[in-house]
Amino acid sequence: YAESADDAGKHGVVTVTINIGSLTLGSVTDQAMGPDYFDTGTWPTAQFDAELVDTERGLIADGTLRIRDQSVPVQMPVTLSIEGDTATGSGQLIVDRRNFQIGQGTTDAGSLGFGVTIDWKLTAQRGL
Repeated sequence: YAESADDAGKHGVVTVTINIGSLTLGSVTDQAMGPDYFDTGTWPTAQFDAELVDTERGLIADGTLRIRDQSVPVQMPVTLSIEGDTATGSGQLIVDRRNFQIGQGTTDAGSLGFGVTIDWKLTAQRGL
């Protein structure tokens, strides 16, 4: 995170890599890691790359979310606070699992919803 925005309102960039196999999804965890869903044997990680941009709606992470072999442009509202050497942030985004080829065999939203909410929270300490 940069202390001040550039002319375009850009505050910084973020890259987040998620080990999909580390997710815990209750009783369906094993099934969710299989070929029709996350297929962790082929695609073990997901990645989010974005620029943090100040907009009229507030700070957003404007970038691309890659899950499996599908990359989808997303804009995630972000809350960010920096006090001294500590930054805290959070955000939420709802994506359609079908855009990432997840659960293509399950076409009934009543069985497996199409919308998936992604929530995150972060506390970071500036290195010495």
